[in-house]
Formats: sequence, structure tokens, C-alpha cells
Amino acid sequence: GGQEFWLDDIQSTEGECDWGYEDLAPSLAMGPGASFTTDGLPSKTRDFILWDGTPFTTGNVRVSMGNQACDSGQELKLRSATVMHDILGSGVSYENVEWAYGYYGGSINFDINGDFRFENNVNALDGQTIGSCLVTIVPVTADCGWIQVDGIVDTIAIGGQELFVDCLKGDEVETAPTPGDVDGDGDVDVDDLMNLIANYGSSCSGCP
Repeated sequence: GGQEFWLDDIQSTEGECDWGYEDLAPSLAMGPGASFTTDGLPSKTRDFILWDGTPFTTGNVRVSMGNQACDSGQELKLRSATVMHDILGSGVSYENVEWAYGYYGGSINFDINGDFRFENNVNALDGQTIGSCLVTIVPVTADCGWIQVDGIVDTIAIGGQELFVDCLKGDEVETAPTPGDVDGDGDVDVDDLMNLIANYGSSCSGCP
């Protein structure tokens, strides 16, 4: 607060977008059930689920240049449709995930790691634990902001009746080493045993 004070750039967070949809064709339009890949990220479009559990099957996902999701460049416009990103399918899991959104009315579908929610608006997601992850909504303007997800994300999906998304990013989760994997090839087998026997009784700095 201040008597003569300005603030800016609350939407800027550390790091650039991992997936910003810039590689998609500007004319791209997809109905439910389409598969696509953006910057190596396997993705699908799905039906929007209504309040009573019935699917809305005539929605679509389009590329937009409206900059309506608190970020610049191309974004995805969801018109009564859902988009799902299989982060684990790209070869890693992510944590500390952030996703820019533009919300212009209607209900919301949201899913993390297969844990589905239907809400009347995007702000209703704030403070919920979904898929073992804490969700925080950080508004930047009345219409757009950031969805922040604290926890390990394998898959993430969002759907809306008039919704825009852009700039999905996060931190790669490093896989823990496998106990007994002496040679670091991801498994424990006879090669590890032979390596251990060959070095038995010796000492060295930094050996596994």
C-alpha cells in the first residue's frame, strides 16, 4: 500500500513457459477426442462435463491470439471443452506447476492426476486439494491470472465454457536413485553385482 504507489508484473514468475502453444497451427480447431502434441507434450481434448455429469459433446478447442490468459502469443480457447496434458507422458513429472488462465464466465472442469472437480467458477478451485496437490488461484485482473499447483503433477486438465489457457510451466521432478543400482542404468541386475565384486574391499571418493 502507499499514498503514491504503483505495482506491476505480479503475473511474472521465475522461468519461461515450458509449454506455450506457439508451435500449434494458428488455424487449429479440435473437437472432443482429438490428440495433439505441443513441444513434446502429449495432449488430448475431451468432452466438457456438465453439472449433472452428462458430457457436452459439441464443444471445441481453438488456437487464439487474443492474449486473454494473462500472457502473450498463442493460447488455447476452450469453448465448452476440456484440454488434458499428459506431463508424465513427456518423460517427466512436474511440481510447482503454474498455468495462466483467462476466465470469462461459466462452469469449470478441473482434473489433476485423475482427480476430477466440477465447479461453478475458477475461483472455487482456490484452496482445494486435488490429486494430492494444493491448488491456489492468483488473480491478476478480474478476468485472468494464474492457477498454481503445489505437488507432483503427472496429468492436468481444465475445461470451461468460455476459458483461455496459456504458459504451462513447472519444475521437473528428479527421479530418486534405485538402491543397489551401482552402475546407474536404472535397474539392479548381475552387472551391478559384478561391479560390486570387482571393487570389493577398495576405497575411492565418490563411488556409488
